[in-house]
Amino acid sequence: MPGSTCAFGVEELDRQLITTSRKRSGGRTVQVPPPASAGSYYCMSSAAPAVIPVHSDGFPEEGFAAMELPSAPHGHARMPYFTQEQVLRQLEQRVLSGALAVGDRLPSERALCAEYRVSRPVIREVLRGLQERGYIDVFAGRGSFVREVAASDLARPLARMAQRSNVTARHLVSSRTMLECEAAAMAATYGSDEQIAVIGDALRRHQATRILSELARTDLEFHEAVAQASRNPVIAVMFGAIRPLVYGLMLRSLSDRKVMQAGDPWHAAIHDAIARRDADKARAAMAEHLRLALDFYGDDLDVPLDDVLAARGIDAARIDHELA
Repeated sequence: MPGSTCAFGVEELDRQLITTSRKRSGGRTVQVPPPASAGSYYCMSSAAPAVIPVHSDGFPEEGFAAMELPSAPHGHARMPYFTQEQVLRQLEQRVLSGALAVGDRLPSERALCAEYRVSRPVIREVLRGLQERGYIDVFAGRGSFVREVAASDLARPLARMAQRSNVTARHLVSSRTMLECEAAAMAATYGSDEQIAVIGDALRRHQATRILSELARTDLEFHEAVAQASRNPVIAVMFGAIRPLVYGLMLRSLSDRKVMQAGDPWHAAIHDAIARRDADKARAAMAEHLRLALDFYGDDLDVPLDDVLAARGIDAARIDHELA
């Protein structure tokens, strides 16, 4: 048959480099001959050995990383074939199953190349995909580590969607009312004493500051603590997903003296109702706190939030940095 289809491992490729030629800038072209022994990987061709481009570090280029042999010679084991998506799914499953636990270091790039018979560029794309999905953190010179799930993991993609969808204050107030009123009632019913104490600590930090960014941050911490005290992880994740948008809304409210004077006292009312385990009053206090924007925002209610913040000299692009 014309051409050749090969399967090989990283170490075997290193042993089988025979000739090189400068056919690609920045890379080499190597010929992989037929196996010398039954334990070697093989390359079948009716004509000549296959020509496989590799990078200068000795790893094959992407696309030549793991090519499957249609049929293996007698006595030879068939090599497994892994695509980039298959490697990603397998590593993802190892994290989800707990085989790789929070804090564990993933195998090195070279070890993963050898394990899955893929090139280093493929492994780097896989690691990038795991990082984007929130499974790992990558540290230069140290490696890749499994990270803990955070309630705010959905925040960044949702914030990008919100910018494209022109989310307004009215949208956020409506959504927060549905989510946080029930969260407050559940916090009063199910929250532990320790969780309610966290709500109180956030309230005291908020009352002690006068700097706008700190006012907004401690306000956010208060509402996050209420969501956590609901003891419902879905509510905590949902609040985490809109965290940057809520922070932007708080910057708008707290930079407006009338809104701040009317809204801030409700934090204490919410905390007191939760601490007394009064679910109905906690729900009602949160509802009253959130609806104040409808009374005070005026035209800002139906203008995209980024534009509202810009008009007040607040750079919405810095929100992610401030919340990091």
